[in-house]
Amino acid sequence: MIFITGGAHQGKLDYAKKNYKLSDSDISDCADIDTDKLDTDKLYEKRCITNLQLIARDSKSQMPEALEDFVSALISREQTTGIEYILIMDNVGSGIVPIKKEDRDYREAAGRLGCLIAESSRTVIRVICGIGQQIK
Repeated sequence: MIFITGGAHQGKLDYAKKNYKLSDSDISDCADIDTDKLDTDKLYEKRCITNLQLIARDSKSQMPEALEDFVSALISREQTTGIEYILIMDNVGSGIVPIKKEDRDYREAAGRLGCLIAESSRTVIRVICGIGQQIK
């Protein structure tokens, strides 16, 4: 897996398109699916998945086991198909700590998901202002 992370609107998807020769037809966007039902087959059919932080929005998906299961399924699918996934996720853990508990829970779950993906990835890239820096 290749994991691309960074702040919102920093050019992560453009970076991935340019550096990994992706077209729009290669990209699944978590913003376009119902994360409550998490249709993983629809996600896995493309080689790039963007907006992964949205998976952690649903309270059921915030459970550590659910996040681990999701990453395990990605790894398994990658091994089965031979496709190296490019995963893109906003870093939502910076800035002011949210007042609402559900927003804090989301931030924590998204951070946990990012850690699991980074640990399982061959390459991790942080993108800031459209510039990628390989950190793993």
